[in-house]
Amino acid sequence: MNNKYPPSYFESQCWYKNTYLVNQTNYIYESNSVYNAGCHFTCIAMMFGITPAYLSSLLSGHKYFTIDDEDLMWDQNRPFCEGHEVIIPERQNKVGWQKASILKLIHKYECKNIADVEALVKKHSASNIHFIVGGETHSLLIAGENDGSYYLWDPNTEFETSEKDAIAKCINGKLSLEWAFSEYCEHLIHLWVHEIIEKEG
Repeated sequence: MNNKYPPSYFESQCWYKNTYLVNQTNYIYESNSVYNAGCHFTCIAMMFGITPAYLSSLLSGHKYFTIDDEDLMWDQNRPFCEGHEVIIPERQNKVGWQKASILKLIHKYECKNIADVEALVKKHSASNIHFIVGGETHSLLIAGENDGSYYLWDPNTEFETSEKDAIAKCINGKLSLEWAFSEYCEHLIHLWVHEIIEKEG
């Protein structure tokens, strides 16, 4: 098994209750919570090895969260257009202090099968490139390679009755692309390719 992230980064995977993706308190309700609707945001947090609660706090002062016409923020995960960038402020994780970074969405793809996903991940593979996959309603992070393919960290640990068992499957590389495709995506899987660049100055 080849891990892309240190095991300590996994802490950011676990769901957080009472943590809301908002700039203003009047938008605090369950539809905007990490627990109910923060899977894509949690995948971004996992890339940096910090909790979604911490990332939410870092970004709230930068007007990161934007509501749609239904007062929802979860589907406004920036960067959401190819070429767009977001600055992630300097921060501390279990590995150490990290300088401010630029998170850039370099490509978005729609894949009809696992072979397409694998080919695209291989094409873009580099230490500073990160991949989120998902269907219409859920996102997962590609966390490494196992058995000739890629394995995932699922922000939703409720796929098992025991959270402990769910976490073990994630960190031991047991959640394959095949599993994700059948569990969440059915006919189409989205792939978001991100680049993380250390910010100068």
